[in-house]
Amino acid sequence: MPRKLRILSGNEVIKILERNGFVQTRITGSHVRLTLQTKNGEDFHVTIPLHKELKRGTLKGIISELEKLTVSDEINSNFYTK
Repeated sequence: MPRKLRILSGNEVIKILERNGFVQTRITGSHVRLTLQTKNGEDFHVTIPLHKELKRGTLKGIISELEKLTVSDEINSNFYTK
């Protein structure tokens, strides 16, 4: 049975990413940019909108960006129901 995306706010996504090494580097309007320094020394950026409830497409886009990092299942599992 496929897992279902949880309904998350922008702040909840930010907290999940901060627990996994991301750091807030910029806030512009209603968007927060988080940065993670990769093992090869490059910075990886992801932008999160500060909405009360992220649309499923927005959340899927964030997850697909994170998958470029080969993000561990631990981070990924935070976005889906159990």
